[in-house]
Amino acid sequence: MSSEHYSPLPKSSVRLLRLLPSPDESFPIECSLSVYPLLDSGTAHPFDALSYAWGSGDSSKSIRINGREYVVWANLHAALLHLRDHFVDRMLWVDAICIDQTDTAEKSQQVQSMAKIYAKASRVIVWLGEAAATSDQALEDIRMSSSQKSTAMDKISKQAVLDLIKRPWFQRIWVLQEVAAARHILVKCGSAEIDGYVFGAGLDALKPLYDGDPNLGGLIPPITYLIKNALFRPRYNSIDGDRFSLSIRPLGELVDMFHTRKATVALDKVYALLGMSSDDPSAVGLSADYGASWETVFRKLVTFSLSNQMSVETWDRKEVAVIRGKGRILGEVSGVKVDTITWEDAPEGWSQSFTLPASAKQIQPRDVICLLQGASRPTIIRLHNDYAAVIRIAVPIIDGSNAASNTWLKRVRSVTTFPDNLLLVWNWNTSQDQVQAKEYEDFRNGEGLSDQTPKPQKGLDRAIRFWNIGRILEHVERDEEAAKNFERAVEISGVLTETRSLSSSHPSWAAWKNLLIEDRGRWSPVLYAAENGYEGLMGQLLEKVAAVKAKDNKYGRTPLSWAAENGHEGVVRQLLEMGAAVEAKDDKYGQTPLICAAERGHQGIVRQLLEKDAALEVKDSESRTPLSWAAENGYEGVVQQLLEKGAVIEAKDSEGRTPLSWAAENGYEGVIQQLLEKGAVIEAKDSEGRTPLSWAAENGHEGPVQQLLKKGAAVEVKDNEGRTPLNWATNNGHEGVVRQLLEKGAAIEAKDGRYGRTPLNWAAIKGYETIVWQLLKNGATVQVKDVWGRTPLSWAAEKGHKGVVRQLLQKGATVEAEDKSGQTPLSLAAENGHEEVVRQLLEKGAAAEVKDNRYGQTPLIWAAQMGHERIVQQLLKMGAGIEVKDNQHDQTPLSWAAEKGHKGVVRQLLEMGAIVEVKDKSGQTPLSLAAKNGHEEVVRQLIEKGAAVDGKDDKYGQTPLIWAIENGYEGVVWQLLEKGAAVGVKDENGQTPLCWAAEKGHKGIVRQLLEKGAGIEIKDNRYGRTPLSWAAEKGHSGIVRQLLEKGAAVEVKDETGQTPLSLAAENGHEKVVRQLLENGATVKTKDKYSRTPLSWAAEKGHERVVQQLLEIGAAIEAKDNRRGRTPLSWAAENGHEGVVWQLLEKGAVIEAKDSEGWTSLCWAVIRGQEGVVRQLLEKGAAVNVKDSSEGRTPLNLAVERGYEGVVRQLVEKGAAVKAKDEYCLTSLS
Repeated sequence: MSSEHYSPLPKSSVRLLRLLPSPDESFPIECSLSVYPLLDSGTAHPFDALSYAWGSGDSSKSIRINGREYVVWANLHAALLHLRDHFVDRMLWVDAICIDQTDTAEKSQQVQSMAKIYAKASRVIVWLGEAAATSDQALEDIRMSSSQKSTAMDKISKQAVLDLIKRPWFQRIWVLQEVAAARHILVKCGSAEIDGYVFGAGLDALKPLYDGDPNLGGLIPPITYLIKNALFRPRYNSIDGDRFSLSIRPLGELVDMFHTRKATVALDKVYALLGMSSDDPSAVGLSADYGASWETVFRKLVTFSLSNQMSVETWDRKEVAVIRGKGRILGEVSGVKVDTITWEDAPEGWSQSFTLPASAKQIQPRDVICLLQGASRPTIIRLHNDYAAVIRIAVPIIDGSNAASNTWLKRVRSVTTFPDNLLLVWNWNTSQDQVQAKEYEDFRNGEGLSDQTPKPQKGLDRAIRFWNIGRILEHVERDEEAAKNFERAVEISGVLTETRSLSSSHPSWAAWKNLLIEDRGRWSPVLYAAENGYEGLMGQLLEKVAAVKAKDNKYGRTPLSWAAENGHEGVVRQLLEMGAAVEAKDDKYGQTPLICAAERGHQGIVRQLLEKDAALEVKDSESRTPLSWAAENGYEGVVQQLLEKGAVIEAKDSEGRTPLSWAAENGYEGVIQQLLEKGAVIEAKDSEGRTPLSWAAENGHEGPVQQLLKKGAAVEVKDNEGRTPLNWATNNGHEGVVRQLLEKGAAIEAKDGRYGRTPLNWAAIKGYETIVWQLLKNGATVQVKDVWGRTPLSWAAEKGHKGVVRQLLQKGATVEAEDKSGQTPLSLAAENGHEEVVRQLLEKGAAAEVKDNRYGQTPLIWAAQMGHERIVQQLLKMGAGIEVKDNQHDQTPLSWAAEKGHKGVVRQLLEMGAIVEVKDKSGQTPLSLAAKNGHEEVVRQLIEKGAAVDGKDDKYGQTPLIWAIENGYEGVVWQLLEKGAAVGVKDENGQTPLCWAAEKGHKGIVRQLLEKGAGIEIKDNRYGRTPLSWAAEKGHSGIVRQLLEKGAAVEVKDETGQTPLSLAAENGHEKVVRQLLENGATVKTKDKYSRTPLSWAAEKGHERVVQQLLEIGAAIEAKDNRRGRTPLSWAAENGHEGVVWQLLEKGAVIEAKDSEGWTSLCWAVIRGQEGVVRQLLEKGAAVNVKDSSEGRTPLNLAVERGYEGVVRQLVEKGAAVKAKDEYCLTSLS
């Protein structure tokens, strides 16, 4: 209806909708509107207030009100249809109809009164929408869950509940106030309905279903809490003054909790919470006013939640506020657990934990707690690069009586100064799983917020923002992050000054400079400017003379050190002019600026430092001089400068190395030439005994080697490991250097001291064919052995270097040479699968039958074990013995190939007539080994060759079938059974294949064995257990089911008298227990110690099993025959509080004594089980009972063992401290 169809509303009045009855649901909806002065009365009235979702506006329908057409959204139309009675009028308050939505003034006044309207209704009807396929079932599941009649729900039922609570009603912000004000709630979905309290209780019980959902976990609990509490609200209101509120929480806290919920217009996100606010926002002009702009309302909200001392910037159509002002950092969140956070103020070592209500944005560790100037409550923020996001606008101060809350209160109220500059963004559009922009400018651009600030000023503002966040990070001791922020701030301002985008005369520059030159303690801007070469900025910073002496806290480096290292000549000049110390060393490496510059080849800086008389011979922590570093890195210009200044060329570092040694290692010919011309000693050895020639040779630098040789460098000199330059060059494959050294007469047979290897040994190992050729050409001995007894041929054969092998064989290398393990070159090549090498060796007559002396394996055994089919073929052609056994395991080539599953090798050996029934030291045949390791194809091959499927090994008496079953290889089992393997055979412990399969839990194999008629009642010899006993003990419920279906006896006992039920109960297998009970197993069965299944389950603490047994009538007072102990006694001793509770609830005798006169309390005490002691004492357990052997009370036992907590409980319950035992000793003795 248009505004003209509404009459003006008198003060304190509302319109009510009379929904007229209709016997026919297809008839149009007829209504009338009437005005009632209800708002000033103190009682409830007989009308229903409707809580519903307006709908998306994509469909509408008409109704008739006072004879006129009125268009409503489809969801409201459906609600009215379902609420219409066949015979009786129904009085309703519906906001969309009862408020003239076109009259801004009326709408504002009525919305301000909505909490009161819903409070005065006799009932609030929650309309969730039309029925869906599973909505009726969902409501029924919720109802059942509320009474805890059923908690088990299938997948379909769970999804039905989830679908229901994902409906739009749950997402609306208005529904919070509507149900919070209600005294009685009815929830309707289609024609189905449920009482509000039952609905809320049911959803609470189903919380595990939705708690983990990021969208539902925080959405549903507040609603269920408010709905359930409707039952306890008074039936009438006494209203004082003009303002009515439900006074649930302060407005700031409500906004924190609910601002991400949905509303048709943004204003409603504020107005929907006013009626629940416990403070009075109208004092700052914040009340429902639909004529106000969102920009104005949001700014008032922020100001009210914080203070009027903060600058607040808001925009129309943007749910975002930018807040600027001063504040103080209180600390950082160090941990979050559910709704409890722990925070600490690191500098003062102060920490506290407290609980907060859930909020729209989840608090995280490392969030920062601050107090804004003028605010009465702290704010929680999350730091980004150059601004902070608001997470909680108003953290509640708990004004409690306990010490913790008082400390928190005093902490907040003691703040009087606000030193921190804060830029905060409160963005309602950012949900928990969305990423907030890392930088403030990115945030503004993303939100489309214009900024007319000139570019230079914008850059300086950005630098200041980074700096301010750095100060906050510094306060909470996130020093590395703080340093990065300070560096970024200086970098930004440095770029501005270097590019002359911002002059020092700019109005904001002075303030920025003051920030920069202040003593940061942990971090100095001058250091960063020096490191990055910002000359213009440095000029500003050096106005403070002390800046040149600044040192960073990580390395202890000065600005001059950083500038020198990074080659910033202009900055170095500035610093030197200001008197920077040229000899200052850093704390970590002990390097001076000259060392830093020389190491990196900055000639200009080296020149400046030398002009300032920087020390040439100064050494760092590694005893290295500037010349040493320049030489290592090949900086000829710097070397020249240092030499001209008289640098010592023989200065040695901590490794005993000279500048020449470093230059030679790295191949810098120019530096070597400079040093040699200055008389550098070419034979100078370092601490490893290595000369410059040794280093150059190792690294293959032919030019430096040539330089050193021309100067007469000794080619035979050995280092501390006995290695010559030739040895080094050979080992690293440097052909040119090898040639140079050989031409100078280097000793070709020189062995190193560690491995006893000649150059030829090394070249053979590495496979350097050209070097091998060079060495052989120069007469190298081919039969020389190293410390392992290996010849060059042995090494080349093992590594598969066929070219090297060919050369060595041509030079007459012995093919039968054995190393210390007795392996020949052929054995090594066969083991490692080098076919071509094997061929070469066999052609040279290598013996195929020789065994090594470590394992006693022939080349054929090695090749078979490793699965090298082509080599096996080669060796078989040469007549290698196929039945030869190794010395360690007595395994033939076939045994090894079968065990490892090399089917190709097995095939070759079988074709050559290998014996399939040969046994190793354990009496295992190839078939046993293959079955044991699950090699199906090998098993098939061996069976086809007549291998005995029932052959037992000599050690365990197991057949191939048992081996395959033990390891669960179904395919192998199937093959063996198909070939007639005996299913009733027993191993040395009397276990049948079925026993093994049942114990190991192999359901598929059990099925196969049962199909083959395996005996289900056969017991093993060791424990006297049947397959069912084994499966029950191990908890294999699937196998238990299979055996029970085959009629397995459930009451069969093993040698200890335990039945399958007893074994399952002892081990806590509740599913198996249920299966056995359903199949007639008796709970009263006792083993040889008279222990029942309940006794075992109680001792082990299996609560669910105990529950099952108690429900079926297990005797709770049954005593064993060893000490006469009850299940309660066993549970108490082992501290199983849940079991103790169950037994006591079932009436277990708390004072039952065992044969020593010990009660359950005695047992709990002697083990120090405080929780159980508490339970028993609360149930009235006698505290002064004495045992029958020594007359000791529980208190005596507790004192004797030093259990202070137990002693305290017993004394509080009146335990006699002077009670004497039979030795006349009391607890005080």
